[in-house]
Amino acid sequence: MDIIPKILIENLGVLKKAEFEIGDLTIICGENNTGKTYASYALFGFLSNWQKYMKIEVSPHEISSLIRDGVVRIDITSYIMDAQEILSQGCHRYSQELHTIFASNSKYFNEASFQVQLDSDWESILSIAYERKLRSQQNELLVMSKSEDNRDLVISLSTNTEKISLPPNIIEDIISEVIIEMIFGRHFPTPFIASAERTGVAIFNWELSFARNRLLEEIGSAQKDVNPVELLSKSYNDYAWPVKANVDLARKFASITKKDSFIAQEHAMILDKFTDIVGVNISLG
Repeated sequence: MDIIPKILIENLGVLKKAEFEIGDLTIICGENNTGKTYASYALFGFLSNWQKYMKIEVSPHEISSLIRDGVVRIDITSYIMDAQEILSQGCHRYSQELHTIFASNSKYFNEASFQVQLDSDWESILSIAYERKLRSQQNELLVMSKSEDNRDLVISLSTNTEKISLPPNIIEDIISEVIIEMIFGRHFPTPFIASAERTGVAIFNWELSFARNRLLEEIGSAQKDVNPVELLSKSYNDYAWPVKANVDLARKFASITKKDSFIAQEHAMILDKFTDIVGVNISLG
């Protein structure tokens, strides 16, 4: 990463105040009950879903022009100028949702704060080319692109989109997501976490089918008039996000193990190295 994000945490569990940077290798260490898990889980939650908390507004006039003319050019300079404020507000929204990351009562997180500092040269974004296409199964719906050293994001609406009729609010959400990705995407890596409960998850992942078991319980105990939309939209926060992420991964193991690893295909000699290290034969399917 060119720019190193600095994380600032306050009043989160046993952590009164903590600061650390996300580098190529970041080690958080300390004695038991000093807040390592709080810091790790909070960071994982943010990196997993930071786009959700960043908000920008796209002019209704620009949306109308796109729908009417099939193309619109949006100057992203103003969004870049507001990048620090957008990030700050996004972190504030995330701080208010920390209790959902930990699957805990919100009263324990009333004073908690999670902030990210980025000393970025935001205007350098203007020099970067970008392209993204939104497709359905059969049609190309939206094409969003920006050429190098250009401040305009050009958005084209496919002629076939009229048959699909994308609602204006959906178009606005897509454009907003693209601009947010252009500004912040290069700074936040995709996270993976192996929580302390990973062994139990690997063994009992099918018994930990949260959504399935909860839905079955609700349906079994409900009266005849069950609203399926309301039932499916309920949020069941029995376990922290990292544990849920581990369960989702464990459920994929069966299909993953049926595929050939690129390591086994292209770098088989690595297996010999692992064999020398651990003293047992290893095979990667």
